[in-house]
Amino acid sequence: MLNDIAVYKNTKRNEMCPCGSGKVFKKCCMKEYRKVKKSISSVKVSSFTPIPPLTKEEKTLFTELYQSLLLFSFEHQNRSKEIQSEVASQESTSFLAQQRDYFYQNIDEIIDEYTQIHELDNAKLDILKDLKNAKFDYFYLLSKTEESAVLMDQDEVLYNIQALHSPLDKVLDVPFKYILVQTALIPYKNRYISDGLFGVNDIPKDVESYLDTIPLNNPEVHYNKENNLLNIPLMLHFSLSCDINKFEKMEEIVLKQIPHQFTQGLIELFEKPYTYKVNLISSFLRSTDLSSELDCKEGDQIFSYIVGGSPVMNFEYGSKTDVISYDILERFYLQKSMAESVSRASYDRAKDRGLFQSLFSEYSSFYTMLGVVHIEERHLDDFDNFLKRFDTKEKREMIVTGLDNLFDELGRENGFEIHPVFLGIGTDLDSIYEEIEAYRDYMRSDGSGGLDRGREYSLTKGK
Repeated sequence: MLNDIAVYKNTKRNEMCPCGSGKVFKKCCMKEYRKVKKSISSVKVSSFTPIPPLTKEEKTLFTELYQSLLLFSFEHQNRSKEIQSEVASQESTSFLAQQRDYFYQNIDEIIDEYTQIHELDNAKLDILKDLKNAKFDYFYLLSKTEESAVLMDQDEVLYNIQALHSPLDKVLDVPFKYILVQTALIPYKNRYISDGLFGVNDIPKDVESYLDTIPLNNPEVHYNKENNLLNIPLMLHFSLSCDINKFEKMEEIVLKQIPHQFTQGLIELFEKPYTYKVNLISSFLRSTDLSSELDCKEGDQIFSYIVGGSPVMNFEYGSKTDVISYDILERFYLQKSMAESVSRASYDRAKDRGLFQSLFSEYSSFYTMLGVVHIEERHLDDFDNFLKRFDTKEKREMIVTGLDNLFDELGRENGFEIHPVFLGIGTDLDSIYEEIEAYRDYMRSDGSGGLDRGREYSLTKGK
């Protein structure tokens, strides 16, 4: 029904249901159809983009060249370098908007001639090359924010465009849910931009109803001209231990009180040449539960929601940082209580050692911090090789220092000590048990466990 809601539109109550069940509509899909139809108005295509915004210098470079090109287009059209006085008196934006019709009708010829006459560096030549692939047309505006917007062409292909100088939500501030805009859709720096000039038209109600259904089809949004952006799961694995009587309190802390700056610090360890963006969820989730719940067909779907959905939800709720809080995550995945956990039996055995022993007993568990890397497909092998650097002493020391500072602060605030061990990084669920087993083998290897031994592993991973 979500994919084909239009077939139900004009069906009367006592007519045969379009789904082919052989039942009348009122005894088949009518109730569900009305519920879906009612919910449509609250669904929209997200304007979230994992691609960082253009720099001020990149925006200025494009704008100056584009304006120069449109002025040259006028000269080309009139075969004169004299801009007529009545044209010169217009606002520059108005003049440029009017000139686009002629420019895009003759774009190859104008750019070729412009290139011959002007001395241009490689950056400008690249812009002109991409401009030849621009689309000057009418597009439906489906959603907008300050930094990006989603346009749909007449073939139902969606593009995420980035703002140039003016915020898109201000430039396109109209009292309609959707609008039809005439603009130029231009590939630039492997992004899509508009030229910043928009002709705005309202649309009929029946078209608005049609546009309401677009998000329900889960359409693919093109973020860049190569359309090769991948979302790769990222998993950072840890062991945490504390006084067993404080353990459940510790879990509450690490689930909901991981400071923003710690998570941001981890993100900064990832080098940008391989990634467009890294998002991390600032919560430590119990690793064994995560693995057992998501390692199945239904779990695959939940996992894809987490990887794809949590950054989008973070963006939609107004947090434009790379750090995603637990209240966003729990819309897709809710950590179980210890009573429902896979680890419950071992926890109960540790608790049942008796009052005296429990006073001096610690309990440890394994945790995973989830994230997603938005990366170009061509950089995937480079990124896999880069992740191996997180087993070097330098990288591990940086993470361990951050962990020590974080849990020292949380421990002081809450009146008990928490001892962290960094295990490693993976990009799939299998990495959870791989890291757990490697850590256990190391701790058993000479029979001398304890905090110092764990810290040694955290710094060197057994090397």
